[in-house]
Amino acid sequence: MAVLTAAEYQALIASDLGQVDARTTLAADLAAGALTLTVVSAAGFPAAPFRITIDAEVLLVTAVVGTTFTVSRAQQGTTDAAHSATAQVAHLAPLFEAQLLSVWSLYADEGLIRPRLQYLHAKHRAIQSLLSGVWEQVDISEEDASEKRSQKSAHLKALLEIVGDEIKVETARATGRRGIYVGPIERTAPVSVLDENPYPIEPSDRAYRGDPLRRTG
Repeated sequence: MAVLTAAEYQALIASDLGQVDARTTLAADLAAGALTLTVVSAAGFPAAPFRITIDAEVLLVTAVVGTTFTVSRAQQGTTDAAHSATAQVAHLAPLFEAQLLSVWSLYADEGLIRPRLQYLHAKHRAIQSLLSGVWEQVDISEEDASEKRSQKSAHLKALLEIVGDEIKVETARATGRRGIYVGPIERTAPVSVLDENPYPIEPSDRAYRGDPLRRTG
């Protein structure tokens, strides 16, 4: 199974958490190096410039005319590649995208252990961020705003718990399925010579101490 790129993981987090402002699909194949692309619909996309993701590549849209985007390729360390018609084109919520890039870098060390661990830790942190601002994400002028806040909060809390459990599983896998030991280390009883041993050991005997000066005759 191919490992997802950082851009794909970040787009996946944004999609999972409902932080994609707009999405559409390519209307035709996009060749590597091509600087214009055509989408099925440009509805919901902001005025240029803005970034989009297509498969594992991040592109910067510099101009929009109808459903044609002029782009700069291979942004944020991604690779300029060919993309097939019907590939998803997504625009992440700008504020969330900026936060996600910052959070992603915080867990770079986890990515060295296991790429999915970095994704899960970043997603966990992103959910916490959304939870802290959940009141700001609902229009308080709506009559059912309180209920919406409660529902959104409950959903995010449940998702936070699920991701937390996934982190434990991936950590266990990364450590050779040994799991993580939590708790004090218990001392074991010392080994003693059985009473029925016909050849008791005398601790002061040089032969048993390994003394190089012991007599051999």
